[in-house]
Amino acid sequence: MPVWGSCWGLQLAAVALGGAVRRNPRGRELPIARAITLTEAGRVHPLLASRPPIFDALCSHIDEIETLPPNSQVLATNELSAIQAIATQTPWRGSFLGTQYHPEHTLAVSAALMEMRATELVEEGFATEPSEIGAIAADYRALDAEPTRRDLIWRYRIASEIMDPVRRTTEIGNWLRTIVKLHPFRA
Repeated sequence: MPVWGSCWGLQLAAVALGGAVRRNPRGRELPIARAITLTEAGRVHPLLASRPPIFDALCSHIDEIETLPPNSQVLATNELSAIQAIATQTPWRGSFLGTQYHPEHTLAVSAALMEMRATELVEEGFATEPSEIGAIAADYRALDAEPTRRDLIWRYRIASEIMDPVRRTTEIGNWLRTIVKLHPFRA
């Protein structure tokens, strides 16, 4: 049976399948994973079909895969996380596909995560005061409510790959269309 996971789901599957996860020595990646770059395998994999060779995506993580599970391919990478997407054949003739970033997130979800972690983010150097994090989160909520706000898109350098909900969720749509459709559920 094909399985999908993002972020912690990716990390959990990696460990369950024989890999390892660690705290990212480069620190937290939030709210946008910048310059995610497709590997050679990623450029031809159906999970990333229609993604440009380099793109941004919403994210929130402080851990990363340290060691890939057997029978895995890295599909995408960036400067903060060497493994941003993988494809793995499981020992049970199934597959696992996953991303470290969050194609399922919205800007409002990113805002909530920033608000929840405001104190931690200040301690990690993302801002000097929690109110600064709150202001960024408020802008993300405003942009989620009014996605044509060019001022906020420009201020935070939010790419169309994030602003367009179809493009933002590319991996989930591709997984459902190509992977799950090929392996219909049998009760």
